Amino acid sequence: MYSFLFLLFIAVYSVSAESTINWNAAIEYAQRNPLEIRGIENCGRDNDVFELQDVIINPDPPKVGSSLNITVVGNLKSVIDQGSYVKVRVRYGLITVVNTKIDLCKEISDYPELPQ
Repeated sequence: MYSFLFLLFIAVYSVSAESTINWNAAIEYAQRNPLEIRGIENCGRDNDVFELQDVIINPDPPKVGSSLNITVVGNLKSVIDQGSYVKVRVRYGLITVVNTKIDLCKEISDYPELPQ
């Protein structure tokens, strides 16, 4: 096993994009193994609007010089309103690789297959 630390901090709202994964299998796996995989730590709270179930990293393990895709699987507990955002922080060990705030309405509008 490699020591890859991925921290995902979900602040107020979040959303999960559709993908080609088997959602039922992903949910079943996440329920059996709640984020005890690949050094992933959920920094969210129980009252967050988004309930994180799994994080899929591709390629796993990450490869130097290759793109890294991170898919987040979970459930929204309420409607996403205008002005909603998500805070994402990704760290590798002690080094912060990504620390950003994403406007969800803008991101969702880039994917017409998602409910608007």
